[in-house]
Amino acid sequence: MLTGSSFFERWLTSEKDLAPFTAVNIGIGGTKVGDHLFYFHRMVPPLAPTALVAYIGSNDLNGIPFMSKKPLHVTALVLEYVELARRELPMVPIFIVAITVTPSRKRVRADIVETNRRLRDASQSGAFTFIDAAPALLTPTGDIDLSLFGRDRLHLNRLGYERFAQAIRSELVRTLTGTG
Repeated sequence: MLTGSSFFERWLTSEKDLAPFTAVNIGIGGTKVGDHLFYFHRMVPPLAPTALVAYIGSNDLNGIPFMSKKPLHVTALVLEYVELARRELPMVPIFIVAITVTPSRKRVRADIVETNRRLRDASQSGAFTFIDAAPALLTPTGDIDLSLFGRDRLHLNRLGYERFAQAIRSELVRTLTGTG
């Protein structure tokens, strides 16, 4: 199961891109981590996922003055989500996908990088697997690859989703099948 914000909602080829895994995509645009916490019981357990892949936190680090949260706060919210999922679905592998630096949010790049670092470090506990798909969307020099984003400079285009999918699928194969 894929859950998260518009990055997942707009990923219209997720089922095909993640084959042979069955992908049920319940991404909802504009959602923040608090929304996913609030609606978790209504959205996730009824669908009985065999794995949970979440892309959450990007709308919390939006760069809007007085609305954008700090990395420590976003990390705490994501870890609260992991705890809830772990408690409710103890046998289900949980994957947290790194927040992507997008052209429209490059002003909060440092916050995104710090949040991802904190989440990567927290994943060492074994409660979840951190999928760092963010580098797949950068140039070899570490800049944002503008050719992978749509006109809004926030969401991916088809090529962007291909790269994003490859990074996620590789980790799912490695973790869930023990190969790759």
